[in-house]
Amino acid sequence: MESHAGQTASIRPDDVAFVRAESSIAERYPQYYKDVRHLDAVDVYQVHQLFGIDDCSGCIQHASKKLLLSGVRTGGKPKRKDIEEARDTLTRWLQMEKSQ
Repeated sequence: MESHAGQTASIRPDDVAFVRAESSIAERYPQYYKDVRHLDAVDVYQVHQLFGIDDCSGCIQHASKKLLLSGVRTGGKPKRKDIEEARDTLTRWLQMEKSQ
């Protein structure tokens, strides 16, 4: 390992522990990771399918799409507006869920 001054720096035990912790996140949280090596590309809708988002109202998918693409979709909405709309959609989902 090289330091900024061009001298060799030693690796501290804390550095090794950090690297080990980072490399094991997928092992600790496997539900957050999906194997997509068989796919050429993944779009927002396929993410929903891969993670099993099952919502007949469509509210959760709609909010997720707004969050994943906030401020970058066509229509020129600012990021904040997309996030507010995602929040409103999820609030509506919660209202409908509570009434069941």
